Amino acid sequence: MPKGIKKIGVLGFMSCSELPNLYGCGYGTKYDVYARYKGIPAEKVFSDEAKKSLEFGQRFEDAVAQFFMYKTGLKVTKEGNGEMAYWKKERPFFFCHPDRIGNKRDSKGRRFALEIKCVRPNSDGWGEDGSSEIPDNYYLQVQGYFACGVPCDVVYVACMRGNRVYIYEILPDNDVIADIIRRVDAFKDECDHGIVPSSENYKESVTKLKRSVRLEAEGMPAGDAGRALWAEALENHKVYKEAEAKEDELKAKLVDIMGTCPSLITSDDGKISIIAKLTTTHKKKFDTDALKSDFPDIYEKYMKETVTDSVKFSFPVTKKEKRNGNE
Repeated sequence: MPKGIKKIGVLGFMSCSELPNLYGCGYGTKYDVYARYKGIPAEKVFSDEAKKSLEFGQRFEDAVAQFFMYKTGLKVTKEGNGEMAYWKKERPFFFCHPDRIGNKRDSKGRRFALEIKCVRPNSDGWGEDGSSEIPDNYYLQVQGYFACGVPCDVVYVACMRGNRVYIYEILPDNDVIADIIRRVDAFKDECDHGIVPSSENYKESVTKLKRSVRLEAEGMPAGDAGRALWAEALENHKVYKEAEAKEDELKAKLVDIMGTCPSLITSDDGKISIIAKLTTTHKKKFDTDALKSDFPDIYEKYMKETVTDSVKFSFPVTKKEKRNGNE
């Protein structure tokens, strides 16, 4: 895979760090990428908070790399002064600068790279150690490594948050990589034809990305009508979840009362009624996975695809609900 030195900011190139801007979840806009690509003068103004974050990252990057090696036992190397770039022959205008490259392979025999993030203490969007939750912009940047042909099978992300370092393992997501390549090629074509994008961040609807979740590439503003329907559905959802939790609580209490008795009865007005019953259900389920494994040809012959349009609301989930698996 070709590698070499490319200076960030040269005309006619775009880097992985700019990739999230094409999705509306970066720190800039598509116009910022366009202006730099075309060499349009632009004064980059950094806020005090942004300057602090940049200084924070520069100061602690090497320390985080050292911690990663200490905790995992893996060795990494910083190529050059960090200016070494990777790109694919068919796409030389799109490149990335990995923070570190693994010297050997990890315990699973995989080539790996290391991306280092030093974020402000109260940053949002990060999951716990080893979880699949990282902010969309960083996930896209990491998937860009694979799109640029970095010689790795997995990318580890070491993130310093406050006084702790969290380590994430990100595998290539072929759906996302294909979408990245499509967008980068389309954006280059637009730039070459002088199609000027908006200077506003359009904040495209991108779901919170996880390792195996397919990127929702397109979205549209909800509008007042959509927001109203979602708000009503959210209230119904809350009522339903509360009622469901209460019912589970009552059932648990009934189990304690009944013990091994098969039912509870009442005899109001001389009429006997069963008000609760313990039941055991036996079900048979066709094992499609076994059929697919043992007889793949038969499985494919009788597999029928149906397409149905439906809507699934996304509601806020608390950390407690996530721990209980109620996503």
